[in-house]
Amino acid sequence: MATSGFGFQSGSALASSSSGTVASNMSTSSSSTTTAATSVVTSSGGVSPGLCGPEGCPPPTTIECIQVPKVYDFCFLAETFPNVCTSTDGCQVESGATTSCAITSTTCSFVSSTQIDTTDFYNVTFAITVHAAVTITNPNGSTCTVTDTLSFTKTVTLCAPVGTVQTCEVAGATCGPCVIVGFTVCCNISLCLVFLSTATVALLVPSYGFCTPAACVVAAAPPCPPVFPTSCLLTSSSGQSSGGSSSGFTGTPFTTRTG
Repeated sequence: MATSGFGFQSGSALASSSSGTVASNMSTSSSSTTTAATSVVTSSGGVSPGLCGPEGCPPPTTIECIQVPKVYDFCFLAETFPNVCTSTDGCQVESGATTSCAITSTTCSFVSSTQIDTTDFYNVTFAITVHAAVTITNPNGSTCTVTDTLSFTKTVTLCAPVGTVQTCEVAGATCGPCVIVGFTVCCNISLCLVFLSTATVALLVPSYGFCTPAACVVAAAPPCPPVFPTSCLLTSSSGQSSGGSSSGFTGTPFTTRTG
């Protein structure tokens, strides 16, 4: 069953299908949070990266043709698989044993795509594989690790005209909690999947010219020469340091106490 991406819909790319209207998953999000602007115009009249002020950004100086990967569609999907079980054969599992689980590797690859009517939208299928390792710890401290593999396919609807490439990524994965049931151990596996439809294109963009590097900020050097702790000086009842010398040292660094 095809699944479209969550809530990232834009009215700029619409196509009709037999099931209704299909929209690109991608949109530009905005935030109500106000951030203090930083000047993008340097003291020498140049332009540097930063936020534009209330008056807006300075006008670009040129229009450039650049080659970049353009994103045609972009969506995410959260998937949770409860009770992914594997056998504990080969492990000595004692009463009171505890478990821990870790994701060791993931893959997500393109399988196929099917066009929706005559539009630029396709139902795109991907194959996802997740490898997990479950460690069983007995009360006496002995451990045993079993591995498990979860494989499945997922179909999403993407804007994918001819010439685009569809890719996916497992952006996040967690495993657990786990429970030992008889001769098996069962865990919950949660995934965050991200899907992209892209193509390398040549775009005309407004430009301010090339970026030039700023001076690097380096870590502060240690004190040189080193600074030593100050001495503990004896003071008289009048508050004046006792002792003195022509070398400038006043006071006594230590005192001898008698019982």
